[in-house]
This record gives sequence, C-alpha cells and structure tokens, in this order.
Amino acid sequence: MVETARRGPDRGAVLITGASSGLGRAMAKGLAEQGYHVFAGVRRASDGRELEAFHPGLQSVILDVTEEKTVTDVAEFLGEELGQRGLGGLINNAGIAQVGPLEYLGQEQWHHQLDVNVLGAVAVTREMLPLVRRGSGRLIFVGSIGGRLAPPLLGPYCASKFALEGLTEALRHELRPWGIPVVLLVPGTVRTAIWSKTRDQVDALSRQVPAEALERYRAFFQQLSRSVDQQQRNGLDVDVVTRSALRAMTAAKPRPRYVIGAEAHMVEFLTRMLPSRIKGPVVARVAGFPSQSTVSHRQG
Repeated sequence: MVETARRGPDRGAVLITGASSGLGRAMAKGLAEQGYHVFAGVRRASDGRELEAFHPGLQSVILDVTEEKTVTDVAEFLGEELGQRGLGGLINNAGIAQVGPLEYLGQEQWHHQLDVNVLGAVAVTREMLPLVRRGSGRLIFVGSIGGRLAPPLLGPYCASKFALEGLTEALRHELRPWGIPVVLLVPGTVRTAIWSKTRDQVDALSRQVPAEALERYRAFFQQLSRSVDQQQRNGLDVDVVTRSALRAMTAAKPRPRYVIGAEAHMVEFLTRMLPSRIKGPVVARVAGFPSQSTVSHRQG
C-alpha cells in the first residue's frame, strides 16, 4: 500500500524514466516534494537507494528502457502496486547524446542513440498506456531545441529529438478521443551530466577517428568542445525544467508543447521565420561553426 499520510497531499502516481541523474533525478525529487508518489526508473539499485533516502514519496524501480523485460516487469509491478488508481503521469525522460560526423559513425552508434531516446520511449509508453488510461493520466516527453535545429556533429542526438516531435504529434491525435494529454517539453540547453559526457566523447573521438576525419572536421570538433563548455556555464538549471514538468502535470488543459528558456524561444523563432537556405549560414555564424568559405574543398 502507498502511505499517503507520510507524503502529505496525494497527487497520484507518476513514473519517470532516466531518474538516476540530471534532469530525471531533479524532476523525481521535485514532484515528490509536491505530493506525487514518484516511481523513479533507474538502472542501478544504488541510485535508487539514494533517491529513496531523499523523500518518502520516492520509490525506485529498475528500468532500462532498451531492455524489454525490465519494461514489462515494471508495468506488471505498477499494475499490482497501484490497482485501479493507475498512473497519473508518465514522463519519458531517459536520453543520451551521441556525437560525431555522420560519415564516420557506425550503425551501432546510431542504433544505441535511437534505441534509448526514441524506441525506449515508445516501448515504455506502449506498456504503461493501460495504466495511464486507468488513472486518467497524461504522457510527457522530454524533447529539446535539438528537435528543431541541428548543429553539426549532433546529428544522432538531434535526429532522436526530431523524431520525438513527430511521435508526440501523432500520439496526441491518436489519444485525443480519450482525453489523454500528450505533452512535449522543449528546453534549451540544460546544465546536466549529459553534456560533460558529450565533452568526453568529443575528446575521445578526436583521438580515435582516422587522420583524414580529424583533418576534415577539426574545426567542428574544436567549436563543439567550446560550445559544450559554454553550455555547462550558461545552460538552464534543472529546476527550471522541473517547474515546467510540474505545470504540465497539474494543468487542467496542458499545452501540447512547453518551450523552456530564452535559448529555446530564440530557436523556435529562427526555425519559424527563416528559410532553410538562410537559416544554415545564420546558425553557423551565431554558433561559431565553420562555413563553406572556411573549410577545405579538397575531396578525400
């Protein structure tokens, strides 16, 4: 049984994927503090114990979105735990960022990116949807401005976030007859460990790729490293996104998309107003990435 008396006002149950660290962890803590019974999806039991120690409204579940058995196990567990209450919300947050130039990335790297960010979200949503229906709940997906604008070397990550834009739009139409809201959070760059890992990837790739790749893309690697460092300093605090997630959970009629932060609003404006042939050079100049005139035209 869920001990609601220990948690104060009971706002229902919510499952959050990718709650071991970063944004998922912050959302799990924030929603628990607001009276939700939060099932925090983690891949390691030690991460779960740390979360459970933070607040009595937090309960960890072992959940790897790329492993079908853990997804079905969690769905079965929640069905037994919640009964007819069902889920008030599912927040698909789990995500990774794979970087590198397309011509030097293998299929395995692309598969891993899409398995976590897209197919993992699909699998979890499919298994939890009966519980969301039962609880008159809602579905929330964590997108990104990378789903509207794709800088160089972030093709796999941005492809996954562009996919979430289409996935949530289709799902919103499919579930409208039953009044199940489908929300996409669209934050600007958030200060989380995902970008520290990205910086490590950039450094590792610059050492591992063939010499010709480093020659061709050296300026891109260097600028991406600088951009990641800047994002770590100036990105959104996780609490800003957590507040938007709470609004999406509590609003009687949540918006389809919550654009979060000045950077995200600027990107939305650029993508709406600028034609593609103009947008490319503008983005390159603003982001500091090399343009056609500054790179070698020598073919390998």
